[in-house]
Amino acid sequence: MTVLACLRRRARIPISLEASSRGTAVTGFLALVIVLIAPVRTGSASMRGEGPDEIVSDMVLVRGTIEIVNHPSLGRTPASNQWIFFRRTDCKQCVVGVKADLDGKYQVYLWRGKYKIVCADERGGGEPPVDLLARDQPRFFEASKVDSPLDLNIKLAVPGVPE
Repeated sequence: MTVLACLRRRARIPISLEASSRGTAVTGFLALVIVLIAPVRTGSASMRGEGPDEIVSDMVLVRGTIEIVNHPSLGRTPASNQWIFFRRTDCKQCVVGVKADLDGKYQVYLWRGKYKIVCADERGGGEPPVDLLARDQPRFFEASKVDSPLDLNIKLAVPGVPE
């Protein structure tokens, strides 16, 4: 079962993150954020007396491109329609997924914190997923500046093909 299917089943609401030909679907992203992160964040916010303005002010725009560095026939190429997941390091249930557009570009709003980048190919048949991040791609990043976007380009590698 894919991660998105698990999220749909667990949340019991439909989640659509399909990207248009030139941008990501903000509505689906916001639904995913509300389902996955808002309950954790809202609970802690209510204990400290924070309101919606304080919660939104802690969000960081993360944007960039996703690129395949070793495509067998195309070489370096944008990773069109590729899913990338960001998981907070201090909360295993806090996962946000975003799908690149046709040019390999993506953007997503995340709360301040440290995140792990996850991109894997599910082989099926009981085989474990294969990590698609390139060897020189950092696996973690810190989303901390709320006043300016964080530009984060992500490099992927096709398994079994030399980088």
